[in-house]
Amino acid sequence: MNMKMYFFVLLIFGSVLFITGCEKERPKIEHRVVGGHVVLLKGEQAGLPLDALPGVKTITFEQWLSMENVPETGLYLVDTDFIPQGLPERLKEEGLSLHQDGTLDSAGLKIALFIQGQVYQIMENQSSLNTLPGLLKKLVSIFIEPAVAADPYPFSYYSWYMWWRFRGGFCRDFRAKTIAEAWGPLQEGTRPHTRIEYIETRAQIGSIRDRDSCFDCDEQSSYVKLDIGCFWPAQEQTNGWHYANWKEGRFSATITWTWSN
Repeated sequence: MNMKMYFFVLLIFGSVLFITGCEKERPKIEHRVVGGHVVLLKGEQAGLPLDALPGVKTITFEQWLSMENVPETGLYLVDTDFIPQGLPERLKEEGLSLHQDGTLDSAGLKIALFIQGQVYQIMENQSSLNTLPGLLKKLVSIFIEPAVAADPYPFSYYSWYMWWRFRGGFCRDFRAKTIAEAWGPLQEGTRPHTRIEYIETRAQIGSIRDRDSCFDCDEQSSYVKLDIGCFWPAQEQTNGWHYANWKEGRFSATITWTWSN
């Protein structure tokens, strides 16, 4: 399609902007943990090896920000050196096909998808009960500690990943999603899902928002869609955020990722 009007496309943390001369900013991220401490995992400790999804591309956050135009197609992992566990199956559920040449499409329509993921391992419970002798701790826990809902495995890892999906063509749209999951300990090299007391996710672009929560569950997601327009380039400046919360017994973790332009 020939466009006589000069514009460039900027994709930055949940916003597709058809503007000229906008300064690009980093998002603000807040990670809060109560009742324990965690370690951020990298590489194959965090998920599947990169060759588990042929055709995927890896880029740094700085390379993403330096893009003046959204690529026509492709699956890009941003500052993520692993394939999120379950991502290949989720792509199939979404009707997305990634080919070895790097193209990504949905029913033949080319898609650009950016994903950034994190996985945290819960190292130990640092509540005051840990300072008590073993027998006394067991007795106190019977009467004081809340019921543990994790099933069938102890709550050992939590992960989330955000994706930003751009569909080009005559009519364009942008879709953002927040996905949060709870995992048990490693079982023969893989992590199984485990149900915990509570998971909540949120996603927002401008005034478009979605909030989802569940009890006794192992994953949750939120999704928003922004229709950009058809044919003529639209003007859009907005902000938004991604949010995830996990709670199990005395342990809880919250991540908030806020961006604005």
